[in-house]
Amino acid sequence: MTGRVELTATFCYASPVDPQDFSAYTKAGLDIKFRPHVDKKANKNAKNPKMDSFFPASEWRTEQEQRNDLAKWETVLHGKQNYNGSSLKGSTFDIHYNARAGAGNAYRGDATLIPYALVLTLKAPKHLNIYEDILAAHGPLQALESRLAIPVRV
Repeated sequence: MTGRVELTATFCYASPVDPQDFSAYTKAGLDIKFRPHVDKKANKNAKNPKMDSFFPASEWRTEQEQRNDLAKWETVLHGKQNYNGSSLKGSTFDIHYNARAGAGNAYRGDATLIPYALVLTLKAPKHLNIYEDILAAHGPLQALESRLAIPVRV
């Protein structure tokens, strides 16, 4: 991408509720990490790309911190970061599913799949053909058609 890029991401998911466990009322949560550049590693021996903190720490905490705070998972995460276009290549969000049963870890067969949605917004004023370039790189994507009239500010 050309120039500065503003990336905004919102994750929403529906965590199942455990009504029998008042202290850990959610049965599942997501641990989300952002990898901005596929070729940049944390060190020369690293196998995976370097991860960046995307969501503010006040909104997103580690699993242990959440368990210490009555085991609550936040089910709506929103973050915004600015990058140089050259620092983004093959960017991904890694989504790790955490499930539990009775405030403990759940076994694979006990975990319920949870629906989630990710909304990404890219602003790159110097990248003039961003829409066309994204569609060319990711053929299956389709533009969403609104059922309501939405005013667009330019």
